[in-house]
Amino acid sequence: ILLIGGTTGSGKSSIATEVAHRLGVVRTQSTDMLREVMRTMLPESLLPILHNSAFNAWEALPIESDSQVDNDTLIATGYRNQMELLALSCDAVIQRALRERVSLILEGVHVHPSLLEHIDKHEDAVVVPIMLAVLKPKRLRKRLKIREELAPERVSKRYLSKFDQIWSLQSFLLS
Repeated sequence: ILLIGGTTGSGKSSIATEVAHRLGVVRTQSTDMLREVMRTMLPESLLPILHNSAFNAWEALPIESDSQVDNDTLIATGYRNQMELLALSCDAVIQRALRERVSLILEGVHVHPSLLEHIDKHEDAVVVPIMLAVLKPKRLRKRLKIREELAPERVSKRYLSKFDQIWSLQSFLLS
């Protein structure tokens, strides 16, 4: 079981695809796809935090206008709330791979060390958690621009306008 986490633009999907190809792993799953399925089942009016990106999930939190919470804490809190919603489906994917005794690569921003708590220590599986990061802001900006060339629907302006939030989320994930 290979668990690949990291923020937007860190290379999770690219690494997962390459590793799966090289190792012949046929079961890969992204947390973005799991979240998309959940979004179809739970409308935005019912669970708005699920319908935001991980880096701006905090915008759906019920925050008092006079709250003195700093941006980094808001971003981390929003992420944690969204990550906890996806933990059940991530856990289900992992448990099925363990039950079927097949290799799996689970990748996405919602892959977090807390997922390891869900894996029975008595299992004989090899579980490898990895957290990817791009440690230079200029390089991460460049990666976000390049993504648009590879997937035109991923408009780089959207991500670049939220770069500070993405950078803050990455710092949280690395901590």
